[in-house]
Amino acid sequence: MRLIARDTSQLKFLPLYLLYVFSIYVGFRLWRGGKTAYWLALVIYLSQIPYIAAGRLVVNWSTGVVVPFFVHLYDGDIQFHIKFEIGSWASFFVVSPLSETIIGVNLLAILACVVIYRFMRARGDVAPEPT
Repeated sequence: MRLIARDTSQLKFLPLYLLYVFSIYVGFRLWRGGKTAYWLALVIYLSQIPYIAAGRLVVNWSTGVVVPFFVHLYDGDIQFHIKFEIGSWASFFVVSPLSETIIGVNLLAILACVVIYRFMRARGDVAPEPT
């Protein structure tokens, strides 16, 4: 009986699986309350803000609901897009050169960061801004 599988093709997705599991853990901690949970949630949402596909690099990931706003540049044509998506996915890879460029942000992640930060300030977890 062999305990280790010979097919290791799914191991390349292990960091993404761990990131997803970590985000579930942070959500649970946030739900239960706790000082570090807000910091962890802020980091999770900050990491979900960029939406980039340019040159050889593709970077975006999200869990739950996403509202990406992005600029799509293709053969001199500029298009603006905004979507509403539900689900979880991740794209972190280097590919052959793309003929298009997509640069954007996850609007919902930005909103979540603002709400979490304001809540942290109200609780006293963050030092007040100097006046």
